[in-house]
Amino acid sequence: MPSRGPRRRRKGDIRRSDLAGVRAPTRPPNPRDHAREPSQGFPATYYVGFVYGEPVAHLAVSTRPGLIEARACRLVIMPEWQGAGVGLRFLNAICERWLQGKNRYGIKVPTLFHTSHPGLAAALRRAPGWVQVSANLYGGNKRRSRESMRRSGSPVQSGYGGHFRAVQGFRYLGKYALDRPT
Repeated sequence: MPSRGPRRRRKGDIRRSDLAGVRAPTRPPNPRDHAREPSQGFPATYYVGFVYGEPVAHLAVSTRPGLIEARACRLVIMPEWQGAGVGLRFLNAICERWLQGKNRYGIKVPTLFHTSHPGLAAALRRAPGWVQVSANLYGGNKRRSRESMRRSGSPVQSGYGGHFRAVQGFRYLGKYALDRPT
């Protein structure tokens, strides 16, 4: 098999974006992805990843109550870039920023990330800096969730759970993850 020569380094850039900038023009336009547009009520910091000036990735990061941990969600990678490692590098770069305190709060926090994508879960298990913290084979009891939400006065009528989608949770600890016992 002939050698393809040295690997070219892609020129990448990550920009923090406000909500309006995420919707257009910087959020990767992809009608095939099932990621919903962020609502005005979602207090997050939005990031868009670019390769050679083209938007290829999107991620939203918010905090858990008490600013004890960040929660990354809504990771979207353009289809032509999926499987090339761009998404994991983008996710690592954002999580490292939060771990170093380079966020709007100026606090150093680890980041929690959940995925149901089997390839991404496998990559996170192998990646240095990541620790798996949870794994659910399927969603919770939807009826119990609906009743709990009704009792709390929530306007949501349906409840959560009841799906057969394995969701796995990971925490980004950066270099500190290497100190964990094996």
